[in-house]
Order: sequence, then C-alpha cells, then structure tokens
Amino acid sequence: MNWLGFIELIRMIYGPKPIDLRKIQRMGLLAVKIGQVHALRLDFLPISKCQELSRLYRMNDDIPAERVLEKIDRSIFDSIEEKPIASASVGQVHRAVYQGRDVAVKIIKQDFKKAFERDVRSVKKFMKAVLFFYPKLSRVFNPLGILEHIEEYTLQEIDLMREIQGQDTLKAIH
Repeated sequence: MNWLGFIELIRMIYGPKPIDLRKIQRMGLLAVKIGQVHALRLDFLPISKCQELSRLYRMNDDIPAERVLEKIDRSIFDSIEEKPIASASVGQVHRAVYQGRDVAVKIIKQDFKKAFERDVRSVKKFMKAVLFFYPKLSRVFNPLGILEHIEEYTLQEIDLMREIQGQDTLKAIH
C-alpha cells in the first residue's frame, strides 16, 4: 500500500460511503490491520463503521487445501485435516496428528513480511511528511506510534517461533 492507497483507506473509513471490506483486503495486510484497529475506535467512529470494520477480524479467506497441503510434507503426520479449524489475516490452522498426538499446524498464507514492511515504511514516510506540514496533528494522536505498534504485533504474529515461546510460557505457568 502506497500513500495513495493509505489516503483511499482513510477516506473509506472516515467518509460517508460504505466500507468495502474486500477492497481493504486486496490493499494488503497493513490495510487490514489499520481497519481492525479502527474497528475498536467507538470513541470517534460511528458504531456502524466499527461494526463493519470488525468483520475484518472474521472475514478471512481460507487457502484452498490443495495449495496448502502441496507445500507440507504430509508423510511426517499420521493425519492432517484439509479443512482449517481457524483462519486469520496472516494464516490458518489445521488439526493434525503427529506421532500419535493431536497437534495444530499453523500455516502462514503467503510471504506477507516483505510486502508488509514495505507498506509500513511507505506509510511512515507519508505520515512524517504530513506531520512536518501539519504538526498540530501530533497533538491529537500519534500516527507514527500507532503504525509502529501495528508493525510490531503483526511481525510477532507472522513469526512462528513466537508460537513456540508462547507454548513454553504456558507450560511454565501450568
């Protein structure tokens, strides 16, 4: 998403026209994450917009089973279900059996990381220029801080090693 796409996204969120969720998804992962953040902002968006944007949390396309399973060495599993049990903006989860144990297999939908990082850099540059010419905006909210927060938690979501660390933390707590 370049700065023109960002402007289009913001106009869609704040403008009078209905929100096009499919268009937001086509704009890329950053657009989806910005839409999800705005879904929680009942303090300055109408409830109807927030409700529509909240569908971005649930509205995720599954990767067709034949595309997912062709990239997985299925021979290491006793079985793996073709239909995902959950789907999110960056990946989906399949139920499987590995060495006699039930497991969850998380699959990242595509290589989002490079495109996402490029989009974040582009929007950050744009926001820096906006703040340079309109510094009063930074007194209302911190757009660069919000972008950095979105970038941080999205990159953590993409990093499957964090899943292992989370599992280890849960074991330690248990």
